[in-house]
Amino acid sequence: AMSSGLPSRSNGFIFASPVPEVAPLAPTLAKLNTYAEPYHLAQLRTTPITETPVLPWNWKTMFENGLEPLHTHFLHHGLHDFAPWPEFLDFDDGDGQIMHPTRFREIDQGYNPLNRSLLPILPDLDEQRRSQVMFAAVPPTLYLGFLPDHVFWSLYLPEGPTSMRIRGGLLVHPSARDLPEYARLIV
Repeated sequence: AMSSGLPSRSNGFIFASPVPEVAPLAPTLAKLNTYAEPYHLAQLRTTPITETPVLPWNWKTMFENGLEPLHTHFLHHGLHDFAPWPEFLDFDDGDGQIMHPTRFREIDQGYNPLNRSLLPILPDLDEQRRSQVMFAAVPPTLYLGFLPDHVFWSLYLPEGPTSMRIRGGLLVHPSARDLPEYARLIV
């Protein structure tokens, strides 16, 4: 959000609003900022940005679906088997983010056919962060996922009431680009 016409920065992301009188966003992201600190997001490197074609559904439904983790055992059966324990963080008045961790069965797991982190593990993560994925949303359209070896980000872009696009990418440790198989691992 913007305050006095100036954009707000948080962890390498820039937030802006066309309404100059809006309250600053940064103070409302305290929980997200605390959790993200050891990831050093502003120092990570972004992969090429991808964008879906127009999708024939409402963006609000898609966004809310990602905030509710209980659906994963039913809709993502198989994909989520390595991360079976969703939890909820309390949402307090004034929070600008919604966050929910999902614990892994083992340390350093990931969303791929091997269920393992494939990129370099981010160096300053504690065992708790390496043992879960933290999903975080900054309404109305930013969605993040913090994993041991990368952070994914998605922007949900409304095209109208019944259509949307998703633009996103990964944030990885700079050393990931040195891996011979880097281009295959980031798809």
